Amino acid sequence: MKKLYKSQKYKLFNSRRSRRAMKRLSKIKRQPRCKIVLGIPTKRTFIIIKAPENFSVVYNPKATIDFFLSVFSAMHKGKPVQVNLEFVNKITPDAILYLLVLLQEAKKRKIPFKGNSPKDSVANSAFIHSGFYNFVSSPLNNFTIPADSSILKIKTGKNVNGEDAANIQNYLKEHVHNISSSKLQAIYGILVECMSNTNEYASATKNIGEKYWWTMALHDKKTDKVLFAFVDNGVGIPATVKKNFFDFSSDEELLRKATLGKYQMSGSKNKTRNRGLPQIRKYNEKGLIQNLVIVSNKGYYSINTGAMELEKKFTGTLIAWEFI
Repeated sequence: MKKLYKSQKYKLFNSRRSRRAMKRLSKIKRQPRCKIVLGIPTKRTFIIIKAPENFSVVYNPKATIDFFLSVFSAMHKGKPVQVNLEFVNKITPDAILYLLVLLQEAKKRKIPFKGNSPKDSVANSAFIHSGFYNFVSSPLNNFTIPADSSILKIKTGKNVNGEDAANIQNYLKEHVHNISSSKLQAIYGILVECMSNTNEYASATKNIGEKYWWTMALHDKKTDKVLFAFVDNGVGIPATVKKNFFDFSSDEELLRKATLGKYQMSGSKNKTRNRGLPQIRKYNEKGLIQNLVIVSNKGYYSINTGAMELEKKFTGTLIAWEFI
């Protein structure tokens, strides 16, 4: 039998069989394979979008807003997005909070979304101590992060939360020098109105769903200023004004008028509710705060530098200012 298998006939047979087996294996290897995340193949190329070094709507509005709009544009096209924060060396609460709006949008659209953190130690510390990692999947153990009393961690909700507003009030009392009780009470009222507006605006539009707000504050010890921001992903101030008051001015002009108290910025018909933005503007003019900035829909308005029209729609509303 051994002599039979060594014959020329069987050598040719085995050679042909081996070639056929290798051909089948090569076909299998050429078939594409990829893991699935949220129903979308991860083999698809991520669009990498780099954040500006000065990552702040307050201090660097155009570059920072353009970054956010680029991310939204990619997601609207169904593209997986990777945000690159590696080179950020300055970051303020408004930018940190609006990243959460992007995360919410990616989750809603089931789009893969990932990113990294700043290399700069100061910017990275603000990022970590803000509580941002409580909202994302991360190997970082949030329980091991030491507390930083200079940062009021991110708070969020769908409706009015009086306890959160009171905590913010207490934080400002501790970190803003010589702030009076009456001003703290007025700021409490402003925060409550901002929280309530988030879903009142949403309820004015059919099929919009529940919306969220986020807020945080940071005491910059170098400048001795408290940086504050409030963000929501509602339908936006200009959209609400156009629907309820039939004023079809440009979005940036509608924001300016809103700070002057031209509109009742609430779903309620109670005219006494229109105090939030005008009160903040009043404090800016009197010097309690500075650098008041509002961004919503296609409008940007800064009480110090004026207004500009955005190229694309900015989802929700962002309000930021500094306590001196």
